Amino acid sequence: MGCDNEIQFSEDEESYFEDIFYAWIKSVLDEHAALDHTINDDVRHYVRRFYDNDKIGLLKNNWEFSKPIKNILNLKNNSKLEKTLKNALGVFLESNKENPNKLYINTSTVKPVLNREHVWYRCDNCSDINPFLLLKKCPNCESECVHILDKNDIKALKFWSTPINEVLDNKDKQLFSLNIEEHTAQLSYKDQRDDLLSKTEEYELRFQDIIHDNETPVDILSSTTTMEVGIDIGSLIAVGLRNVPPTRENYQQRAGRAGRRGASLSTILTFCEDAPHDNLYYKNPAPMFAGDPRTPWIDTESKKLIERHLNILVLQNFATNQKTSIHQLSVEDFFSEMYQNFSSFVNNYNFNDKNYLFPNKYVFDETEYKQHLLHDIEQLYNKYIKHPDLYASDNKFFSQTMLDALYEEGIIPTYSFPKNVVSTYITGSNNKLLYRIDRSLDVAIGEFAPGRALVVDKKLYQIGALYSPLRFGKNKKSSIIQDYFEDQNYKKRLSHCSKCGWFGVNYDKNFCPYCHNTIPESSINMLIPWGFAPKNGTEIYASELDEKFTSIIPPIYSTVPAQEEIKQIDALKNIKVSTRSNQRIIMLNKGYMGDGFSVCVNCGAASVGKEIDKNIKSPYSNLSSYKCRHNFENVYLGYDFITDMLVMEFVISNKL
Repeated sequence: MGCDNEIQFSEDEESYFEDIFYAWIKSVLDEHAALDHTINDDVRHYVRRFYDNDKIGLLKNNWEFSKPIKNILNLKNNSKLEKTLKNALGVFLESNKENPNKLYINTSTVKPVLNREHVWYRCDNCSDINPFLLLKKCPNCESECVHILDKNDIKALKFWSTPINEVLDNKDKQLFSLNIEEHTAQLSYKDQRDDLLSKTEEYELRFQDIIHDNETPVDILSSTTTMEVGIDIGSLIAVGLRNVPPTRENYQQRAGRAGRRGASLSTILTFCEDAPHDNLYYKNPAPMFAGDPRTPWIDTESKKLIERHLNILVLQNFATNQKTSIHQLSVEDFFSEMYQNFSSFVNNYNFNDKNYLFPNKYVFDETEYKQHLLHDIEQLYNKYIKHPDLYASDNKFFSQTMLDALYEEGIIPTYSFPKNVVSTYITGSNNKLLYRIDRSLDVAIGEFAPGRALVVDKKLYQIGALYSPLRFGKNKKSSIIQDYFEDQNYKKRLSHCSKCGWFGVNYDKNFCPYCHNTIPESSINMLIPWGFAPKNGTEIYASELDEKFTSIIPPIYSTVPAQEEIKQIDALKNIKVSTRSNQRIIMLNKGYMGDGFSVCVNCGAASVGKEIDKNIKSPYSNLSSYKCRHNFENVYLGYDFITDMLVMEFVISNKL
């Protein structure tokens, strides 16, 4: 750093002053964000989000040296040396009209000096790298354990230094940056009223150098499996995989994105993580590249699968009868205009008139099937009546289709699409929905739990609320959040027997139905989340993030078949199996150290554990001047479901 001021020093004094000047300006910039008096203080607060006003800039008549400088130079307050240094350094400071009581570095008085031969130092204590020491000590931590950067240090910095040195050595070369964007399903949302393209579609075009005014090409797409199928970018020549895909088919799909249009060369680079799956294929990669494809298999005798396929046929026939289709029909329109007609349609439906092909061993009970279908649709209807906000919207573009609702409830074949989908809603000014990130419920209660971080389109958010796009409930006065807390389908009381391990949901007795052990009344409820939102409804900066990691505990179940139900497997004398139909399983996220989550029953604001975050606001706070008088309840996040189970019993040999 050079000085433009007319201050004269002897050679020794100049060297001494350079050391002090560097240590001082480094501390002023790091600790006070005091670069350039022409910069607005709002910008400084943007960089130093946790700084209060006193810490931004130097106090005009009472600024202090940093603690390391004071200690190394043994500076005393108001001493002659301190006054001399303040007078010498004061010429580099300037106030501004916005804040005349603060001082900042006047950039017109200093200039950077490039000296590629200059000796740099690394501190062995704090690892700080500096071009100058202060009395042979680190100006950051005061340690004397410093060394000149050696070959290994310089080698470690080559990623940053090499491009600059190459440009300095060759005037024809220029520095350039790579423009990287993400290509994930969470960017696929678009407002049909205002947006022509979703973010993923926009980035795909820019990746192919199809750009509009003021846009720049995208050089690298950081993708999830959204790029695995259905997208053809013919000029793609390289694919990087950050881990080994699960199967050969996945690898072929992802690697096959490159070299699709007769390219003579395409490159696939796969990074292997330090995990068993990746290590297996790192040592023997051939099975990931070659071999016969696996034979697809489906259980054609599964009653649930057969009924789901029948459901989609019956529902589509009904929609055709109504001159529409289930992928165009909204849930709202179906239940408000067609529900009664559908019940009559199903009851009068004649399977004998249709060419239905059933598996050979399957016995079709038409009456039972119709009862199941009508019961499932009735369950969906009851859910719609209690929480229309999950399906309907003031804008028809946002209303859920009947097809999506049937998928999520498992009434029709899911074809591996996730069921019980919940969303994280990220809104902008005027509560406009910017992003809606969907996850299946089993994933969401972990990834979207309060306290977890979420990066969307290079913006960082921290989950801090359970959220619904509609603010008010059925009576238009109470909060929609209160409706969920009062609904036993969403807030459920948990019971657990410590003696035999049995559990129950909304169980109203104080004894275990299996072993009759006394069950204490649960002090915490399970809440099934309906949607999530960022803390205070806003983006945060990396310096603000204090992520709270919580996870889902192993599934809870209490299906213990009777001994006579367990059957021996032929030729496997140490393994017995039993199938159990319609068994209840609970998935729970108990929060950090089992302390659950605190959720406001009025607005949905949420934090990890029992302690309340005093700075948390309502997720609806961007609507006018809305303020919530928080009323928090401690809950677990989770859900329960009914499924078929295979129970296996292993006999461990005494020889092991």
